[in-house]
Amino acid sequence: MKKKMLLILSALLFSCNQGSVFSEEIISSSMEDIISSNEIISVSSSEELSISEDNFISDIDNYIQYMMDETEEFIPSWSKEGFKGKWNYIDGVMLTSLLNMYDVTGNHKYKDFVIDYVNYYINKDGKFMNLYDNSTTGYKDSELDTICESRILYKLYDLTNDERYLKAINTTYKHIKSHPRNKEGNFYHKTSYPNQVWLDGLYMVMPFYSQYAMHNLDTKAKVNNEEISLLDDILLQYKNVRSNMFDEDKKLY
Repeated sequence: MKKKMLLILSALLFSCNQGSVFSEEIISSSMEDIISSNEIISVSSSEELSISEDNFISDIDNYIQYMMDETEEFIPSWSKEGFKGKWNYIDGVMLTSLLNMYDVTGNHKYKDFVIDYVNYYINKDGKFMNLYDNSTTGYKDSELDTICESRILYKLYDLTNDERYLKAINTTYKHIKSHPRNKEGNFYHKTSYPNQVWLDGLYMVMPFYSQYAMHNLDTKAKVNNEEISLLDDILLQYKNVRSNMFDEDKKLY
């Protein structure tokens, strides 16, 4: 039961994030149904799932397959913002979800799709490609959003042992290292937004940065002329956001 529930939730997660063909109303009602409705889920004392839920899972799987089938080489079917031609956070959300689907189901079609797709955007030398002009300018280094997609790189390396992903990991970290910060040590969300810190930035950066930190425990970050561990740097980002952006009365950021 847990595996099937994870499959559904993973699919709904990237659908919601990408503004795809599921409307917000469908997403909301589906989640509500999954959690509480006996009409959609009927679990017996032996923990077996009802036929209606199996049908729902089949519909979700068909929808995911449709998006993969409709993707032409490196042109995604899931992005309402259109073809970006570079490493970007929208693809990052989708591909992360597909790798989650692979973990849950063991179906290699998800893993194979991600690898084939990513290899258009990272060449054999580990360079990020700009697919508009086939140049190696595919990493936009002026914003945190770009880092989001790199969260999948360690997983891809573990699955393939392809050195291109390690090189892309090091390129991503190089851009984190040089990204401007405010006086408290937090990253600017974009270089064009000096001193602005967004909650969104934590989502974009920290999954990759945390993985990198765990693989490089001796590496230091230089923050306000002081050297600290990468894990301490990550903790600093969260502490400052909590201190400056959390409303204690409303318990909201």
